[in-house]
Amino acid sequence: MGRRVGRTALALAALTLFAPAARGAPPAEDPIARAAAALMAAQLPSGLFQYDFDFLDGKPSGQDNQVRQAGTLFALGEYLLETGDPQAAASLRAGLDALAERSLPIGRGRVQSALESLGLFAPPLGAGTLTRIYGRYGLLFTRAGEGRLVADQGDYAKAESGTTALGLAAAVAYFRATGDRRFDPIRRGWLLGLVALQLPQGGLRAVPTALDRSPFFEGEAWLALAGYHAVFPDDPDAARALHALEDYAIGFYGAAPSPSFYHWGALASALRYRANGDPRFVRFAAAQARSALESHDPEKLEGRNTCSLVEGLASAAGILQASGIEPELAARLRERVALELARSRPLQLRPGQERLEGGGGAVLQAPALARHAGAFLAGAHDAYTRTDYTQHCLSALIQARRAGLGSGASPDAAAR
Repeated sequence: MGRRVGRTALALAALTLFAPAARGAPPAEDPIARAAAALMAAQLPSGLFQYDFDFLDGKPSGQDNQVRQAGTLFALGEYLLETGDPQAAASLRAGLDALAERSLPIGRGRVQSALESLGLFAPPLGAGTLTRIYGRYGLLFTRAGEGRLVADQGDYAKAESGTTALGLAAAVAYFRATGDRRFDPIRRGWLLGLVALQLPQGGLRAVPTALDRSPFFEGEAWLALAGYHAVFPDDPDAARALHALEDYAIGFYGAAPSPSFYHWGALASALRYRANGDPRFVRFAAAQARSALESHDPEKLEGRNTCSLVEGLASAAGILQASGIEPELAARLRERVALELARSRPLQLRPGQERLEGGGGAVLQAPALARHAGAFLAGAHDAYTRTDYTQHCLSALIQARRAGLGSGASPDAAAR
């Protein structure tokens, strides 16, 4: 046990080398602080967050998305690591408790394990066909075991692996920042829940009731496992799952880049490089970033919220710069990040703002805007905010600042 604690302490010390030199809450006018404050102000008594707000209708849409709820906690975890803000720690505790309450047990049955060992969970007949066959006989998963999956409305069909992955990432960040071990059991359960959904090839099932995969969820799971392994390097389950998933991801998404996978995979590869210095993660990040630059035309994206793209590009720029690999690409990434940040910053609602200017001289007067100060809009002419827009922008600003790329122009300088 002493050796395990010692290795964990060393891992935390190593990760600290890549943290900002100075910790502490940024000034209230800082865009990072504004975004974090907006998310925390939107937290509901349940521990989850108000999902969205339509300023034209003057109310939320009534929709929700559990993956984006967990993603909000991930972004606040990044903020907590940057600042040590006790309010962010309290918000994370409430949010992690909410996800824990919504978690269901999962395990692998003996027949399922045997089928996996024989390679029969690789769908040669198509994922839908095998899903129907295995589902009919209860061979896709068991409703008992040490694993836990966050399940929307207590439904295994809605227990998306991405939700559990981002909850796990947030729980790891909370532990790193505070040393508080209250979430040790559920953190371990979420890890084993992801392990229970891992396919023999290394990829990850989207939900336990099917064999389909999701690029979003595989990227989120890689990031979560990378963070977990960095802090708990002696956990064999995490190590096996991480190495299998990242070998699969680098091979599969290296051959067929996916915009859905991109920014989560970029964050994961950056974290892995910072943890072990393996240049293959830099090479992968460089190839993925080059593909992202080619597939995201800046002219076509003008006026849209591009913070998720910035998360990936900024993290890639940081490790390219640190490694000295492909300096010309690193310069291109810095230039593109600066452009997208300058465009995104005016999308952040300002304190006291009560009006939005739209195309053709239209003006929306909405006092509710002031109640959402710090939140980010969906686009330059969208009177709509959603928790993931602000989540991604908070994370993007943090990634850019970590990479020494600043946080964009002042929003007041580009006021509508």
